[in-house]
Amino acid sequence: GQGKFEVFIADELVFEGSDFVAEMMSEFDIGEAGGGPVEVTIAITPDSYPEENEWDILSEDGEELASGHAINGDGTVQLLPGKYTFTMHDSYGDGMCCDHGQGGVKVVVNGEALFEANEFGSKATGEFTVSGGPGKGKGPGKAPKSLMGKQLKTEPSKAALASARQARMRVPKVIAAHAGLLSAAAVCTVLVAATVIAIKVAGRKRAAAEVDDRAVGNLAELM
Repeated sequence: GQGKFEVFIADELVFEGSDFVAEMMSEFDIGEAGGGPVEVTIAITPDSYPEENEWDILSEDGEELASGHAINGDGTVQLLPGKYTFTMHDSYGDGMCCDHGQGGVKVVVNGEALFEANEFGSKATGEFTVSGGPGKGKGPGKAPKSLMGKQLKTEPSKAALASARQARMRVPKVIAAHAGLLSAAAVCTVLVAATVIAIKVAGRKRAAAEVDDRAVGNLAELM
């Protein structure tokens, strides 16, 4: 027979064979097809509530390749050349700027910001393209799913989330405490005012009684 085999990466033939005995081996670099992996940095400037922000990166086919949490700071992921979708989520729905700090996020490749966002609602989404890289690629091509990106999933610790939630709740608690102090001060003011009025009324009654006593004494002398 005329049997043979071929190995393709991103639709490019990188290895083939036909005439051998028991086995046939060869080395090849995936960078030879579409360029090697590129480091992508998720640069995060948190606002006052980083526990509300999570991000993810999807491939062109909609597969989640990486995700992270703003409370853990910046993230990095290795991606092959191609098109990707980045989304920053905000669970509270007020974005990362500007009522509670000057926060924001950037997707940076080779020192260039390919996507950035700060003022948004529940999420900010954008597409970016990774090209080039250390490989000898002739173009982006379409890499196999298994090579599209290095999985990166990070979750904040329970202690970090608890601390952040306490900070979030601290503002209304402080307001309530001040309101309580103001209410107590108002009650004290009313009590003091009532006491002053009572003292004045009692003084007037005492003075009136003294006048009446003197009048009776004068009448008695005249009689």
